[in-house]
Amino acid sequence: MPSALLALSFFYYSVTSAQPIVDQQPVSNKNWSIFLQAIHNDPALSKKLGQSMTPDQWGKQQTSPKNQDAPVVGVSWHQALAYCEWRSVTATYLLTHAKIAPYQTMQMANASAKTLVTYRLPSEQEWKKFASHFTSKANSGISFHCVRSIKRVA
Repeated sequence: MPSALLALSFFYYSVTSAQPIVDQQPVSNKNWSIFLQAIHNDPALSKKLGQSMTPDQWGKQQTSPKNQDAPVVGVSWHQALAYCEWRSVTATYLLTHAKIAPYQTMQMANASAKTLVTYRLPSEQEWKKFASHFTSKANSGISFHCVRSIKRVA
């Protein structure tokens, strides 16, 4: 299957199959800052999430320009799930729209989308395979990545 480069505002990736794919880059402090800003700007999204999405270890160091590409740390499992859900809705919406809209608007528009982008956390088996790949390449740390799949609806 030919590869298609999708540029989704701040998410860039290549799609070569319908199989789940692990992001090439971990979720960065910059990605998480965009998520936090979306929550701050959208009261409905903030109410839906119901809890703080600020990581436990979040501070000036994580938000400084020199650390924007560093992997986000201190994220709980619930925060990671919320991020994946938000990123899925946002990525699907940006396939057909130029910029992000309020969360509920994006959800309603995505209900009739012909292509769905889904981000999720890796399963335990996927995580082990992923971790062994990176440790075998002398990578000293494992960061929070999302698994993405794209489904053509129509």
